[in-house]
Amino acid sequence: MSGGELARKDLVKITAVLNIGTSLEWYDFVVSSTAAAIVWPEIYFSSSNPATALLLSFTVFGIGFLSRPIGSILFGHFGDKIGRKSSLVWTLLTMGIGTLGIGLDPSLSQIGILAPILLTLFRLLQGLGIGGEWGGAATMLTEFVSTKRFRGFWVSWIQQGLQFGVILGNVAFLLLERLPEPVFLSSGWRIAYYIGFVVAITAAVLRYKVYETPLFTKLLSKKEISKIPFVDMMKKDWKKVFIMAMIFLEASAGFYIAISFSQAYIKSFLHFNSSFATLAVMIGAIATVFGTMVAAYLSDVIGSRKKIMIISPIGVILFSFPFFILMNTRVPSLVILAVAAYYVIELFGWSVMPTFYAEYTPTKYRYTATSFAINLATPLSGGLAPIIMTFILQQFNDNYLIGWPYVALVSVIYGVLGLIGVLLVKEDTATRALE
Repeated sequence: MSGGELARKDLVKITAVLNIGTSLEWYDFVVSSTAAAIVWPEIYFSSSNPATALLLSFTVFGIGFLSRPIGSILFGHFGDKIGRKSSLVWTLLTMGIGTLGIGLDPSLSQIGILAPILLTLFRLLQGLGIGGEWGGAATMLTEFVSTKRFRGFWVSWIQQGLQFGVILGNVAFLLLERLPEPVFLSSGWRIAYYIGFVVAITAAVLRYKVYETPLFTKLLSKKEISKIPFVDMMKKDWKKVFIMAMIFLEASAGFYIAISFSQAYIKSFLHFNSSFATLAVMIGAIATVFGTMVAAYLSDVIGSRKKIMIISPIGVILFSFPFFILMNTRVPSLVILAVAAYYVIELFGWSVMPTFYAEYTPTKYRYTATSFAINLATPLSGGLAPIIMTFILQQFNDNYLIGWPYVALVSVIYGVLGLIGVLLVKEDTATRALE
């Protein structure tokens, strides 16, 4: 392939190749979040009581978020200096090694304390690669469709990778959970990680064959590449980065409340089996596939990303308490409805964020800015929210009927932070020409 104005078939190919990578990103994280909820407490923290084991498990899961800002700076630097494509190949390879490592990590009973230590190290490596993935893919696809009218719709397929990853990750666990429990806990769950490693290598090869974006190629030919993209970004656009991070606080927290904490809550506190918890999240992801299409298309038609983004934090604020009320009925259909509704509400605004973030910053440090902003927010939201919620319930001796309003309040607080972030956006980017 070569650069220039893309034919539709070439654009579809590039979109698919980038989508495979982002699908893998979320597949890996969904597999890990599910394992953190239903597997790791039993095989890596079995010496603790159930609530403490779950808290330790979510803590290791959350630690993976700490390396994401570092990954965003590292891969963003090379993505803005050498090229989007090269950096995005290495994000996949890094993620793949971390994924394989988790799959091969022995249990606590086999090697003792070294097992959770290795688990933590491989989660950090996963997070390092993921730190440069979403922002880089959003940057690359946005630059390929910079002149297209339905730019938001095209770039939303990066976001669809989230839904596809969630669906595939949950399908993998639903199938693997059919194995006898001893087999599933000892080796069955690891198969999901081996699959992720194979997909990572395959996706990296496919990305290697994609050409560089026209906007970056133009910047390179003019010799206008930033020497240190991160420094330039912080000097010129630190306020925008702060706003982008604040918006993402709600997006990331809400997503992991929907896919990670809700699974643990349904299994550990409402006492449904893990297959039902996985099914509830998967149904939410399927519903959100269509919600994402609608949201992205509307943002192009009305010419506003901001009006779409603001829907999610407002929705989360209003729905957080009904979300837990519906789940606490323990009526299966209402539990599924609660998870699916929260999922769709939370992801509706996120549908246009890949496009908005890439449009909001200039080409010379777009990769760095987009990646760093979201990964600055993620450790304080996606990594922290499930831990805070589990800790709160632990303080009530796992009595969810007393502790749930305080847990719901955590969701509301993140919604308020996200709303403030969206309101701080002064420039709507949907009709802005990229520079």
